[in-house]
Amino acid sequence: LELFAGGTYFYTPAHTEQLRSQQITAENKYGVSKLFVPRFGLTRRAGFANGGIYYSPGRESTHNVTKSVGDGNDLTMIEPVFEPTTAGLFAEFSASGLAWNLEAVAISGSEGGLRSASGTTLSDDSMRVRLGAVWAGWLKGEIAHQTASYSKSAYMSLDNIPLTSLRLVAGDAAAGIWSGVTYIFARDKQSIPELNASYKIDSFVLLTGVNRAI
Repeated sequence: LELFAGGTYFYTPAHTEQLRSQQITAENKYGVSKLFVPRFGLTRRAGFANGGIYYSPGRESTHNVTKSVGDGNDLTMIEPVFEPTTAGLFAEFSASGLAWNLEAVAISGSEGGLRSASGTTLSDDSMRVRLGAVWAGWLKGEIAHQTASYSKSAYMSLDNIPLTSLRLVAGDAAAGIWSGVTYIFARDKQSIPELNASYKIDSFVLLTGVNRAI
């Protein structure tokens, strides 16, 4: 058995978001946000399969947000910046002549983040599952799915609808060079007649990189 520990540092610089409609142009100015999220885990290496578990406690910080609709009546507020607690398991194994890797993660989105006027969290708990396979040591395919993470249909957005991604990566392990493509898609619709909003994502991401030992 092996123990491991690490973390991820999130830094988002100040930025401005514009929302335009036929009547008005609204502007949201976000301040700098910083957040460090630790991770701890346990792994076991065996002949047929390697695997383990990990745990990452959630962390919450804040940043300033100034909202404006162009009439001079700006509103500045403090909003939370939230990374939920996650717990996952992962495994690598060989089957049918392929090298497989599997990851399943439980995400505790209901413990923090933005809340409604009544105190209800806008996010809910969700799960992410990823399965990948490697062919001939140089071609890797992967499929991943994350369930919806909104607590009510009224709080639905592009950030919390169910999301599925497909990835294909090819590379030369000896040279440390790889490239590939990821397709991300999502579909969802609010069950509120007054809003009746539909959400759709179709995104292609090109990937390339070089691995070098230092």
